[in-house]
Amino acid sequence: LYLWDGMPIVPVALGVFAIPELCDLMINRKAIAAEGEIDAMSGQWQGWKDAFGAWFLVLRTAILGSCAAMVPGLGASVIDWLAYGHAIRTEKGATETFGKGDVRGVIAAESSTNAREGGSLIPTIAFGVPAHASMAILLGAFLIQGIVPGPDMLSKHLDITYTIVWSLTLANVFGTIICFAFANQFARIATIRYTLLLPAIMTLVYLGGFEGQHSWGDIVAMLALGSLAWLMKRNGWPRPPLVLGFILGSLIERYTFISVERYGWSWLTNWFVMIMFALSILGLAQRVLGTRGKGPKMTWTLRHPHVSMNGIITACFVLVFGGGLWTAVQWDFGARLVPEIITIWGIFFGLMLLATEWFRSEAPKEQAAAGNGGQVEDIATSGQMAMDLHMGYGTLTDRQVFGRALIYFMWVWGVLLVSWLIGFLPTLGLFLLVFMRFHGKESWLSSLLVGGCVSAAVWGIFDYLVNEPWPQTVIGDTFPVLRTILPWF
Repeated sequence: LYLWDGMPIVPVALGVFAIPELCDLMINRKAIAAEGEIDAMSGQWQGWKDAFGAWFLVLRTAILGSCAAMVPGLGASVIDWLAYGHAIRTEKGATETFGKGDVRGVIAAESSTNAREGGSLIPTIAFGVPAHASMAILLGAFLIQGIVPGPDMLSKHLDITYTIVWSLTLANVFGTIICFAFANQFARIATIRYTLLLPAIMTLVYLGGFEGQHSWGDIVAMLALGSLAWLMKRNGWPRPPLVLGFILGSLIERYTFISVERYGWSWLTNWFVMIMFALSILGLAQRVLGTRGKGPKMTWTLRHPHVSMNGIITACFVLVFGGGLWTAVQWDFGARLVPEIITIWGIFFGLMLLATEWFRSEAPKEQAAAGNGGQVEDIATSGQMAMDLHMGYGTLTDRQVFGRALIYFMWVWGVLLVSWLIGFLPTLGLFLLVFMRFHGKESWLSSLLVGGCVSAAVWGIFDYLVNEPWPQTVIGDTFPVLRTILPWF
């Protein structure tokens, strides 16, 4: 029943991005940055230089973000990924450096994000059509005040429109000033010990995930996707396309069904659709054939079959898509249309990835040495272990990495189990205290102080002010009288 209307975006995004990063923090067992590495002032000036040095990228992605935000239903979560994808395809050398510390990726995403709200105001104010959820709230506020969005907002109520525009502008200016003023304080968060930082952030992640549909399914989905995302990250599988596909899935389903119902399959012959398909196929072919970039040309040779984590994950996805296709063929045409399209393409791409496990691209040794500072790597042996366990872990052994990751996931899944038994709110407070004192070896004073402050803040905001509807628990079902005393049972 939880999956009936689809999973909400919040637990999905937190599971895909937050859970793996906290796992890495647990594995490394150290602060994000050392005290001497924090120099916010020089970082601010460097940020100014980077932004003005990439002014054309800022301009392009800001226009892209503003224009994309005008399309109702596109979704605010998609725009920054569109800008990132635009930057990686247009900026020089981006395919080699993006995702490895290149600031241009951040500049592209943030420029489009900051331009998003201005663009989304246009359909909301001029036509009364909210571009996304926050604009729908603004539209509701208009109606409560007796203001009807539409063409009158650009003529009779132009003063209100300009008030909104200037409020948005000044909010960005003041927000920038505040961030610059407190940059040193914000940066010092990265120097806090992981034993104090991890449980506090994990508490916020649990609360954020629970805000999806206010059910246990939100937490289960978040942790399940987080476990999968950690494997994806360690195996080199990009996570943003997973979230992007999740966001666009409902739009694809809706408009594919409308297109087929209205035009049959003739819409595929529309010139614009054909151009988009051609560009997609061209980009895919360049990826598969290894013709992008300035590196050495690749050739394809048969490789010795072996079992790798990459192949195992790919095979699992192929089986999932196959099961979905087997189920969908039994439905009516309208119901099976999009599931069949998605599963068939999923099986196709999955089989392509499996094929790359048997064939590999290989450059001649003299070309590889020229592109690698004269050092030649034995490609025949380098591909045997696709899972890079040591990425960002220094000198840790495989056993240590897996052991610490296992301990981390035991903690996060254990919190869910205890929450189901005795309640969400008391479990989070207990988790803070137990983790800091017994796992992190913090003093009783530090554990009680940090755990008490975070627990009090969570209780005051979510239980007292917001009156959060906490899910039912086993102890509450067994002893209903407890719910009359404490609501989180």
